[in-house]
Amino acid sequence: MKRIIVYMMVAALLLSVILVGCGSVEKKVTGKWSAVSITLDGYPLSPSDIGMGSSGGDYIINADGTYESAISWEEGTWSVDGETVILKMAGSGKSTRLTYKDEQLILNNDGMTIIFEKK
Repeated sequence: MKRIIVYMMVAALLLSVILVGCGSVEKKVTGKWSAVSITLDGYPLSPSDIGMGSSGGDYIINADGTYESAISWEEGTWSVDGETVILKMAGSGKSTRLTYKDEQLILNNDGMTIIFEKK
């Protein structure tokens, strides 16, 4: 009987460690994100090549469900669907979908890939 209790306690401890390590995507994506890698049809570009200027293409994703973009001076709301972060621009209803993978946000659009890292 003691063995069963010990095994159950060890299993509960391991499960709690695993769950704490996972965290939700919502918590992981809040903060300031900057473009670190840009490619167009496989060719590397700099932020200034596509009009990002000195901002480096920052996105600020706020915990209150809003975001700001220095790329196009847009604001709006954001949500998460699995591993996809959806940025919905205020007023226009247009949305941008970014994939959260390996602690990066990845934007794929018409042959262009922009990789953002949290700053």
